[in-house]
Amino acid sequence: MIDGLTYFAWAVMAIILVILTALFVFLGSLPKKIADKHNHPQAAAINAASWLGLFLGGIGWPFALVWAYTKSGNAGYSDAAHSAAGDRHDKVPDSTLSPSPASETKSKAKNVEDKPASK
Repeated sequence: MIDGLTYFAWAVMAIILVILTALFVFLGSLPKKIADKHNHPQAAAINAASWLGLFLGGIGWPFALVWAYTKSGNAGYSDAAHSAAGDRHDKVPDSTLSPSPASETKSKAKNVEDKPASK
């Protein structure tokens, strides 16, 4: 015999299933949304790692979340924006721009090879 409490229990289980499904989808798409917000160059790979991590028991999902917050090179930063703002972070002191002795030797050897032989 099915009474009102049985229907109530089925309704509660259905609501819990919907909430768990929504939570699963939200957590699966969260690293992708964060990567897109930060203009991460590997946003598609982060999305794949997130879903794969959730489907494999949640082990890889935290790695995808941390990866979404990390910066890779100058991801999302254009030189025009930095030049206009005057806050270039890639400036290097002139002393570090001098060529190393090994590179000078290579360039001298190349210059010798490029010169035509005189007779």
